[in-house]
Amino acid sequence: MRTQLAARSELGPPPGALRGSGVAAIALTNADIDHCAGLLVLREGGAPPIYGTEAMRRSLTEGLSILPALSAYGPVDWRDLSGAVEITDADGDPIGVQVTARPLPGQAPLYVRGRTDAPPEGDHCLGLAIRVGDATVAYAPGVRALDDPLRAWLADADVVLIDGTFSVDDELTAQGMSERTATDMGHVPLLGDAGTLAFLERLDRPRRVLVHINNTNPIWDDPALRERVAHADVEVGYDGLEIPLR
Repeated sequence: MRTQLAARSELGPPPGALRGSGVAAIALTNADIDHCAGLLVLREGGAPPIYGTEAMRRSLTEGLSILPALSAYGPVDWRDLSGAVEITDADGDPIGVQVTARPLPGQAPLYVRGRTDAPPEGDHCLGLAIRVGDATVAYAPGVRALDDPLRAWLADADVVLIDGTFSVDDELTAQGMSERTATDMGHVPLLGDAGTLAFLERLDRPRRVLVHINNTNPIWDDPALRERVAHADVEVGYDGLEIPLR
């Protein structure tokens, strides 16, 4: 988060200020550590409003304690993210973005599973339809199941940013990095007849971009795999990618 903020001047402190950021609000897709640790970077001066589900709030309060930590630096403005929500800043002013949350199959974060005080079953994983003007971006960095309702939801978007975490199900186990498969971690692998790439090939209209790509994924340095993805008219996302919305 710190690196990404530093790379975009418009996300840095306001002119003349030493601290703060240009981030008006935050919408979470889940409460996993890699999705939420950046909240701590935004602590100085108080974090921006945070939109999420009750299951996420409990995980970040009782499991990871990020929200109590943030509250030591300023009020935490937690807002419910269910259905269609007009995003507003800390002062309640609309920022011109509407977000519609779509619950996706998913588990509670690993750090709270098995605990006696674990949050109850709920919306632990969301896809977000982000609408700006007449354009819609569907954002789903964690996808555990591919089905026709998901395809119909994505088909309504102008741009799809979708889970490309792992190339195959045993990517981590084959490299000796974990005992868990992609499926165990809540991600459909990219390749295979039931993989994300085949699913996206049957999705014609939107621009399709893979995001949340793990550093073990050979898509980064395997020319044959990159060509296969490009042949399907699917892009590989990267830090700094700009997507114009018309």
